[in-house]
Amino acid sequence: MGVPRMDIHGEVVIDCPANHASGTAVIDSRGDHGVNCVNSKTVRIRGHNELRDLCVNAGVDAGCVGAREPPTGRLLGDAYSEQDIAVRFPGSPTAASIAHFAKVQLSLTALEVASSQQRPAALRLVQSLLDTAPKGHGLRLDGELVAPDGSDMWFDVTMYHDTSAGRRDSQLKWLADRAEAEFNAFQAGTVLPGIADRSMSPAMQKAVATKHHKYAPVVYTAALQRYQRPGYKKRPLFLAAAVSHTGEMSPGMFDLVEWVTGHRKRAARKGGPQYDGRAPNGVAADFRKNLKDAIQVTAARTIGHYIAATGLCY
Repeated sequence: MGVPRMDIHGEVVIDCPANHASGTAVIDSRGDHGVNCVNSKTVRIRGHNELRDLCVNAGVDAGCVGAREPPTGRLLGDAYSEQDIAVRFPGSPTAASIAHFAKVQLSLTALEVASSQQRPAALRLVQSLLDTAPKGHGLRLDGELVAPDGSDMWFDVTMYHDTSAGRRDSQLKWLADRAEAEFNAFQAGTVLPGIADRSMSPAMQKAVATKHHKYAPVVYTAALQRYQRPGYKKRPLFLAAAVSHTGEMSPGMFDLVEWVTGHRKRAARKGGPQYDGRAPNGVAADFRKNLKDAIQVTAARTIGHYIAATGLCY
């Protein structure tokens, strides 16, 4: 028997049998190769869709109207043709597109506080910035939930491998710094960060920022519609609902859980459409727990599918 090959961590690795454009790749037990291997492409799509469907179905269970990948034209009140939608928005965020839409955001803020005399010019400025924005292809959100009270929530999900080789060092440093800060706070007798602490790891910060930059054009275009078309009433809340393979959830994912749970609680009140005799607080607590558990199970199952799809190294 030959001696097994080891990586720098002392773990067994073997060559991946798949045809990689970059040459030979090795399979590792950490999942670094699994999340990028050509053999796991369908697994990535399936995991993403399972997370998307979980969020939509939770909203429907809470009494909302849910839509998977709603047409962008419909979200924008059918103000743009399909041909326009197909090229109106940039693809992956770039430094140029991020800078441009920062100007759009500032112009929208100015529009909101503009006087009646200033509003026409402010409207023209926002429209001009949107029309001259970097273009690429159409965008489609993962989901939309419309609550019984008419409130509208748009969301896009993402799941990523936060202990991959490219993220590992910054993640470990963040954890070490956090642990040291908590220890120093304890030694000084000051209050430690509580359960409501919404700080994010470096990998999560990047994932959330990418989602907000990517979908800012759609959100800002919707905001402009409210001023240009009196019949357009949408004031959507956009949430970047992210979860890592180690279970970290973004503030947007927590907000999605709480938004949906709040509507489930309202539906459970006496006389509500889903009243079953149970106390609304108990219904909401169970619903919240089950949804969070399901999100974690989906993340864990997906990384397991990544590794299984590309082969085990032992």
